[in-house]
Amino acid sequence: MRVRKSYLLSIILILSVFHFSPQITEAATGQTNGEEGAQEEVSSSEETIQTEESEAATSESDSTGEVPTDETEADGEASQPTDSEQTTDEPSQETEEQQEPDTSQETDEDNDIENNEASTDEQTEATDEEKQTETVEEEQPDSSAADMESEEVQEKQAPKEDITLEKEAKEKSSEESTMTTFSVHNSNSFQEGDRHEDISRMKEKLNAIGFDGILVTDYYGGFTKQRVEDFQANYALPVTGIADQATLSKLDEVYTSPFQVGGSHQNISDMKVKLNAMGFGGILVTDNYGNYTAKRVADFQQFYGMLPNGIADDLTRTRIKQLYEVGYQPGHRASEISNMKEKLNAIGFGGILVTDYYGSYTSQRVKDFQAYYGLNATGKANAVTLAKIDEVYQSPMQEGKRHDGTIELKENLNRLGFGDILVTTYYGSFTESRVKKFQSYYGLNPNGIADEVTLAKIDEILSSPHMEGKRSEANISLKKNLNDLGYGQILVTDLYGSYTAKKVRDFQEDYGLVVNGIADEVTLAKIDAVFNIGFRQGDSHPAMIGLKQDLNRLGFGDILVTEFYGSFSEKKVKEFQRYYGLEADGVVDRTTFEKIDQILSTPFQEGGSHPDLITMKQKLNWLDYGHILVTDYFGGFTETKIKDFQEDHGLPVSGIAESKTRAEIDQVFASTFQEGSSHEKVKEMKRLLNKTGFGGILITDYYGSFTAQRVREFQSYYGLDATGKADLNTLNKMEEIASIPFQEGERHEDTVVLHQNLNELGFGPLPESTLYDSLTADKVSEFQAYYGLHVSGIADDYTWNKMTEVLSSPFQEGQRHEDTVVMKEKLNALDFGPIIVSTFYGAYTAQQVEKFQEYYGLKVNGITDQPTWEKLNEIHASPYQEGNTSSGTVELKRNLNRLGFGDILVTELYGSFTAQKVTEFQEYYGLRAHGIADAPTFEKIEELLASPLQKGNSHEDVITLKEALIKLGYNGIMVTDYFGDWTEQRLKEFQADYGLPVSGIGDEKTMIELQKAAAASREVYTYSESSYTFKEALDIQMNNFPQTDKYRNDPAYVHGSYLEITQSGAIAGTGVNVRTAPVFGDNIFATLSFGTAITILAEVEGDEYKESTKWYKFKYNDRILYAHSSLVDPDVMTATTTGNLNVRSGPGSDYHKYGLLPKGSKVSIFSKTGNWYEISYSTWRLPTRDDVIPYLNPNNNDQFQHLDLSASVDVNALELSAVLNGKGVLDGMAQSFIDGGQTHGVNELYLISHALLETAHGTSALASGIEVGLNDSGNPVLVTENNRDKLTAIETVFNMFGIGAIDRDAHRAGAVRAYNEEWFSPEAAIIGGAQFIGNRYVHSDYGQNTLYKMRWNPMNPSVHQYATDIGWAVKQVANMRSMYELLNNPLLKFNIVKYK
Repeated sequence: MRVRKSYLLSIILILSVFHFSPQITEAATGQTNGEEGAQEEVSSSEETIQTEESEAATSESDSTGEVPTDETEADGEASQPTDSEQTTDEPSQETEEQQEPDTSQETDEDNDIENNEASTDEQTEATDEEKQTETVEEEQPDSSAADMESEEVQEKQAPKEDITLEKEAKEKSSEESTMTTFSVHNSNSFQEGDRHEDISRMKEKLNAIGFDGILVTDYYGGFTKQRVEDFQANYALPVTGIADQATLSKLDEVYTSPFQVGGSHQNISDMKVKLNAMGFGGILVTDNYGNYTAKRVADFQQFYGMLPNGIADDLTRTRIKQLYEVGYQPGHRASEISNMKEKLNAIGFGGILVTDYYGSYTSQRVKDFQAYYGLNATGKANAVTLAKIDEVYQSPMQEGKRHDGTIELKENLNRLGFGDILVTTYYGSFTESRVKKFQSYYGLNPNGIADEVTLAKIDEILSSPHMEGKRSEANISLKKNLNDLGYGQILVTDLYGSYTAKKVRDFQEDYGLVVNGIADEVTLAKIDAVFNIGFRQGDSHPAMIGLKQDLNRLGFGDILVTEFYGSFSEKKVKEFQRYYGLEADGVVDRTTFEKIDQILSTPFQEGGSHPDLITMKQKLNWLDYGHILVTDYFGGFTETKIKDFQEDHGLPVSGIAESKTRAEIDQVFASTFQEGSSHEKVKEMKRLLNKTGFGGILITDYYGSFTAQRVREFQSYYGLDATGKADLNTLNKMEEIASIPFQEGERHEDTVVLHQNLNELGFGPLPESTLYDSLTADKVSEFQAYYGLHVSGIADDYTWNKMTEVLSSPFQEGQRHEDTVVMKEKLNALDFGPIIVSTFYGAYTAQQVEKFQEYYGLKVNGITDQPTWEKLNEIHASPYQEGNTSSGTVELKRNLNRLGFGDILVTELYGSFTAQKVTEFQEYYGLRAHGIADAPTFEKIEELLASPLQKGNSHEDVITLKEALIKLGYNGIMVTDYFGDWTEQRLKEFQADYGLPVSGIGDEKTMIELQKAAAASREVYTYSESSYTFKEALDIQMNNFPQTDKYRNDPAYVHGSYLEITQSGAIAGTGVNVRTAPVFGDNIFATLSFGTAITILAEVEGDEYKESTKWYKFKYNDRILYAHSSLVDPDVMTATTTGNLNVRSGPGSDYHKYGLLPKGSKVSIFSKTGNWYEISYSTWRLPTRDDVIPYLNPNNNDQFQHLDLSASVDVNALELSAVLNGKGVLDGMAQSFIDGGQTHGVNELYLISHALLETAHGTSALASGIEVGLNDSGNPVLVTENNRDKLTAIETVFNMFGIGAIDRDAHRAGAVRAYNEEWFSPEAAIIGGAQFIGNRYVHSDYGQNTLYKMRWNPMNPSVHQYATDIGWAVKQVANMRSMYELLNNPLLKFNIVKYK
């Protein structure tokens, strides 16, 4: 029955996979290696199958030791074989491996035994049937496709195989002799004991389809029944042993199936494809079912525990389809799953417990396998996956096998550094170990099998461009990296030569890599890792030599060149990194090496060439690093000039014009030739501008607004970008124009003709000479100006063309023209006559024209050229001259008044006073001063009135104007580009102070004077940007409880609900000293202000004051104190607050809040309004928002609150002494204050101000000197007559700033501090104290270097503010200002805050 049970179990397992797998789930009963076992859950309708599966599981559990309902998969599920092969024994082992083992003996065991048949006949039948054997000729595949196809045709025609039945005649005679009775049934159903002729046919069919061993007779015996039951079980029919209609129909279906030898069906080809894919291959894909196909189907059936009959029945085809498309998945059970697990474990996807259950861990390992071999990683073991597992498992390239490919494998492994392998076809254990090492090294599955992934990796490495003899662009960066890492002096090309291979081997050996001279992925990764990790202080490496040499070359130098990376090298590396914007961590990583390589490979160094060198050299020449020959070659002289530039501008001095140096050249060049800059070369540019006709520029090194205007004019005229900044194109154009031959100092034959033309046109006299001298230049300039050309004094093409035009005019002597009539009439009307009116232009006409030209400042040539015509028409028609009346005169007068030429009565009459003012205007602005308001006069007026530098306008130049005004002391101006009322007022003040027309407009004359004055000023303004808006800063300050004494004399009120009224007294004087006894002397306890509440206890007698000895004994702050009766008002009503109480400016809650009285405060009451009481209150009270704004606004108040207290006054000791005259010990200490201020970065007058305050103007004991010595304990103490003999190391000490001098023990504490600081002279005390003042006040972490910042801390409002008084900063400046006024032209440096 073992065969029957095997088939039955197979059917149950198949059905469980096909029909019940959706209901099977894995449930955890324990964990091993992170994967939970599976527990089967089935529905009640599947109890039969569940029972059978449980039995199977129980059987499995019994044999494996597993918990019956669980499959636990873990690393320890199956022990893995160990490799005991020793590397050192490889040669001998390879010899042993060549001795292939003998093939194993196969033993067949007959398990088909049946016992206890019911009758002797049945026993005979069973015995005979059991002994019966079936001879099947095994079909072998042909390697030829043609032969295979022929075989398939033969399969189709071949008869069914005969079954040889032993002892047939004997069984037949035995049956006939022993059977005495029998039943005859309908041919539709047969059962044990029946006889029927169709039974023999049924037996033939059963034998044919694999349920064989049956003796073919018409008798239905026990063995026949058994085979029928096997058949029914196999095909999921009710297992009765009765050949009913369903059984017979299924038998006929299988027997007549086209899916057997000789059959043909369209689906056979699809089945063959699947079988080939699943590893049951070599089948020619057609629709015919031949012997070889039947053999491969039988192989499949045998492999998967099915009846191996070679017929592809429904069960077989369904199983093929299921395995091909879906395969095994979590929850399945099948005996072949165990086989699959064993193979996975064997090929390196192990740790799987070998059972027939497919759990989640198995699924994960299958998924790993699929991903590794490029399959669809589903975790389901379909046919493709199973075939791939078999392929790898059966690989000929694994231990114990021989294969021709093993020779190449071993050669390649030896080549790649996994070597010392004896090259044969045999794959031994040592070969396996080297393959495993290779796989592990390159991150592959270390199974020791030379599978496709391993072979592909070998091919990949051997085809690398990074190996000897190969060329690749990637080799360039590799070589650079090796050079950087100290494996150097490799010629950087794309060829990977033998020297490169040697250096790679050196690197591999140094870093414990496989040494093969190939820059494989592991080597490249290690190179990257070395770069990424970088070199740190304390490292030693050959790369450090090249690094240090490079840093020295790049100006980060003076490094001793060794392999050791020390602290000084790290310091230089950090400087390099910081300079080039890298992370300044001192780690020499890839980024640092790449930056060094980038700089050292630039063409902007000696020996290099680049087109941009031309521009760079031109800029250097213009920046006075000059006389460089302008080419695209970088020579030694260029290197010298680059070094000069780098040194002058604080750059690393390398002589290489890398990007930072070039950017600095560009920046310096751009900032040099733009408005507001100063540079010696600006003079040369101005000379060129003046020379080329864009003149009138004062030759200084300052680039002012007028210069910028002239540059814009030049650029516009010559078609350049009109920015007002002299870029390189502009400067080159200036040089080009200034170098043409018709200019001063040059000679040219056409200069003779030029002289002749100028003489004829009234720009003479000039000699007929080829020399273009200064007189020629002057006359050409006149000509150009007169005819509206740019005045350069250089006779360019424009000048020559204009000469030709004028000299060919029809309006000159000897010519005729109809318009000459009109001209003569206008000259006569203007009293340039009388001329006979005709078309002829005679000598007299020319004479009168000359007079007109002379009168109106035109060129006197007698030719009525265009300027003459224009002037003639303009003057002839003008209403703006004395005696005329015009509505336009009203506006003219208003404009003259507006422009500072005023006090003109505004009417339509153009009178003599108006003519006088017009003359003044013309003279001031360089116009022809004739008193007639002609076109030039109106144009100038319009120009001034349209100026952007006047009230209501915004312009970038307004900022320059304001800064100049502020620098000159015209303060309170907010520096923006807007020109407001206040700016106009301050500008008018400047114009009045400097004798200019007072218009409040920043015209060119005013701006020139303003810039001149500002340039001569010793006032410097800088600005600090706050990250807060003014409103934000104000809001913060208001929440910080600022104080003001503005309301100190105003009444204060509180509500009576929280007052407990008492009758007592109050202080009646201002600043009354209260004492601990009713006598005068050193017994003052405190000084109380007017109205301070006290509790009078009694009247007592004391010292006489104001002819009275009456004193009051009273209680104040729980102390018994005394005051003279004249200073106390005993009748004042007082009160105590019963809660925290707001103090208001008036009798109501809507009034401004002054502050808060805490519970228990005592106050004096002066009056009552309703339920509000007027009380005594402190001097310092909360201000309103409007109170704070004027003080917080940095543009208000005295600018000395913005004095930079870290900046020197920049005067000598003699001048500074004026501040210290008569100041006791401080007199004569000016140099010490200068030394202290300069050493510790503190303004000298700020130090003096501190010293004067703390030393009572140089007269205090600490300033005059106090003796201090050391007592027996070594502690400094004051020297007295009593202790002098007991003290040692006595010194006279000085303390000029009261440092350490606490209020109640000032002399001792201040002297001890001075002794500890070793301030044994006034000079030492001043200089040492300067350090304290600088650190504590000026250079604190909060950056409060002005009085304004000390009070408001605009960078971090409300934090570290020196005072609560909103007026503190303003109150401090009076003393500083008065001291500055004693100095002659001190440096005033202001740092003004700008809110966002």
